[in-house]
Amino acid sequence: MKVLLVVGVFTRLCLALQATFAETKRGFETVNIVLYHPDPVLRDRGISAEALSAYIKKLQAACVGVFADETKPDSLDVVIAVKPGMRSRVWFISATRSQGDSRLDSLGRKLESIGPPGVLNGPVVFAISATIAGAERKPPDSKEGFSPPTPREWEEASRKLGGQAAYPDDILQIIWPDEAEPEIPEGVRYIKASAAANEKASDLLRDAFTSQPFHLAELNNKGSGQQFMVGPFLTGNLTQNGSIDASRFLPVLYAIPLDKAKGITAQMSGLAARSAEQRSDLDQALAKWIAAGPDIRIRKLSPRELALIWYFISWDVNEPIFVIEHGGRSLVVNFYGDGKSIFWLEDISAPCFHAKLKGGASTPCYCSVVNQEGSKYFVDFEPRGGEDACSAARTNKSGSEK
Repeated sequence: MKVLLVVGVFTRLCLALQATFAETKRGFETVNIVLYHPDPVLRDRGISAEALSAYIKKLQAACVGVFADETKPDSLDVVIAVKPGMRSRVWFISATRSQGDSRLDSLGRKLESIGPPGVLNGPVVFAISATIAGAERKPPDSKEGFSPPTPREWEEASRKLGGQAAYPDDILQIIWPDEAEPEIPEGVRYIKASAAANEKASDLLRDAFTSQPFHLAELNNKGSGQQFMVGPFLTGNLTQNGSIDASRFLPVLYAIPLDKAKGITAQMSGLAARSAEQRSDLDQALAKWIAAGPDIRIRKLSPRELALIWYFISWDVNEPIFVIEHGGRSLVVNFYGDGKSIFWLEDISAPCFHAKLKGGASTPCYCSVVNQEGSKYFVDFEPRGGEDACSAARTNKSGSEK
């Protein structure tokens, strides 16, 4: 496959990053960034140029740190794939180092521990092409097509597919298939449901999204008085863009430990629907916001997604629970144990927020990032400048508010 080096705004931002790191001579120097998808595919997969560039910058910094004292010249391609569920995997192509090199193994674990941005509808793949210790390597000519870095494992998978694979999506399905069962992060209390309950809940979800009228909240119309809770991110999206009047619903407060060491806790607002009128109002707002339709994907949560919601909730994670990918968004839907009624709904597409501190002051815009250390996942909060980052959580992938 031939990939053009210049593919639009995503590449221009990434090229600016590589120039920044090339100014200072270090063991690891970026020569160029290779994106394996054109701009339209990247936009369809729900990732912004800014989010991708920020992630690449973190990866570059980790590479610089690992090779800061390296004196052995080498050329190195670091190939990174990010899949839905904030999952990442790394491959290396080295001119001098063999598979199993201890430094590359250590670097791979470090890079995969860095929380990637969320993506939808398929993987996002890119490569950092670099030199180590001043090895000579010329960047490709941007006017010519060139072959992107292809790890040996990818070449073997391509041969198995007879060369007919959609690159890189089909390759990744072979070498990095989706897990059938969720991996539960350390410390998360996760209670499984029966296969029948999970299947029933999945069928109800698909019907709620694909039938008219949209009726997700109406699934709770069982006469049992069960309430349908909406998480703080989705509540903020619906109220701040005017889709819903929160005063018409039951209030729910979420206590967010922003800094456990310093005892800094903030509050975020959610809401709950219990009456038939509240459920109907909520469904109407969700139908406008989500733009329900047949093109949905229902899957189990990834470890990073489980770690993220675990940080914000005060109850055990009980199946049936799914992520729905649709319309450029990732929605977590948690059922009651019977698989018939929904207990909780949240939007984790862009987990950025303002929160209230004690005394009434508001925090700046923070975005949640899930990083990994060994078998543990933990949530960090990164401040983002101005209102724009938090506004991005309320906009659809075309960039316009509904």
